[in-house]
Amino acid sequence: MGRALYPLEVAYEMLGDIRGKRVLDVGCGLGENSLLFARWGAQVTGVDVSGASIAVARQRAHGFGLTDRASFVETPFELADTSAGAYDIIWCAAFLHHVLERLEEVCNILRRLVLPEGFVLFSEPVRLSRTVKALRRLTPIRTAGTRDERPLERHDLEIISSRFAIREPRFFGPVSRFTRLVLPGGNYEDTSPARRRCADLLHYTDRQLMRLPPLRSAAMIMVAKLQPRHGH
Repeated sequence: MGRALYPLEVAYEMLGDIRGKRVLDVGCGLGENSLLFARWGAQVTGVDVSGASIAVARQRAHGFGLTDRASFVETPFELADTSAGAYDIIWCAAFLHHVLERLEEVCNILRRLVLPEGFVLFSEPVRLSRTVKALRRLTPIRTAGTRDERPLERHDLEIISSRFAIREPRFFGPVSRFTRLVLPGGNYEDTSPARRRCADLLHYTDRQLMRLPPLRSAAMIMVAKLQPRHGH
């Protein structure tokens, strides 16, 4: 287990050395992660259904001089180009909880797109117990989302695990959720050192608690590597 405390940091840490790797960024948005991966030496394809977002991502790639390592396509991820072979890594963060009504199909497509020795980087909200649902209601945090989205539940994880082996899972529970009350607007860099220390302490405490298997049912976010199961 690495030293990262925050979900995005943990996800980055799990990627490892991506120099020379082919990476597919599913739902790339404005290209922030795609361009970061390109800076780290990967060959990145970002896909998104929003033409406006893709246009901004392309402009950013040009501005940062990364057009040779980052390309962006306006398309559903299932139509991503694999003419040069499948991908070593698929960055699939905060995507699956938007497509739960067709999760089996999506998992099959992901398994087709990733190399047998590669992995899908999974980072999603989860709800593994009824207690978690109650805790979310008690935490006064307003979030914006799509109409049909919801956290992944145990039966969703069973669908995923039938196609992928879930490796190196990390869980984030209700303690880390209160970081949003400590950091106004969720902005870590622009807040005071005291607030940053408080946020770090919350995440450190949460990390220690989530190391205990009996407490993991209270998890609200899960980060893991999904490695394709062979013979399925």
